[in-house]
Amino acid sequence: MATLTSSKRSATASSIRRHERLEIAEQDRRNAAELGETKVARELQKAAASKHAELQALKAKLEQTKQDKQSVVELAEAKLVNELVEGCRHEGL
Repeated sequence: MATLTSSKRSATASSIRRHERLEIAEQDRRNAAELGETKVARELQKAAASKHAELQALKAKLEQTKQDKQSVVELAEAKLVNELVEGCRHEGL
């Protein structure tokens, strides 16, 4: 009878240890998944920040191009006006 009780205790202790190991493994799995999610979120934030900076740079370049174009148009208009004025002077108008 003592052997049977000892066997039951040993089986129970073994079952408890196995259960504890399973709980630890499950917690390790959850921790690894959480760490992976955190890493992915961080990488996505970096990528979004990079794309945002790139977009801002492109917007600034576009605005500068618009300003440059406007300056060229204004210079061309001024040149035409001056040419017209000079032409009128030469013709005595």
